[in-house]
Amino acid sequence: MSISEFYNKLLPVEIGEKPIDPKEAKEIASMKEYLLQEFGTTKVSEVPSHVLKEKLEGPALIERINHRRAVAVNYKKEAVAKYAAFSRENKSANTLEDH
Repeated sequence: MSISEFYNKLLPVEIGEKPIDPKEAKEIASMKEYLLQEFGTTKVSEVPSHVLKEKLEGPALIERINHRRAVAVNYKKEAVAKYAAFSRENKSANTLEDH
């Protein structure tokens, strides 16, 4: 669910502009239950929008991209280090004489 769905469905019901549609009653109930569990209230107007957005969407996209980039760079470094170790072993093995 997105933050706009929360506000578009819960806010009109909360301020009394729109009665609860029986088709959306289950969805609204689950949204209110989520708010109660995460924030201790069933009113979407009491929850700051940026906090709700962080909870619903998880870490920011930029943070996820930076994490993936860091993991990819470290993976390449490990592969290069392993190759260097194998290369050294092969060079030293070539210098040994066969007995």
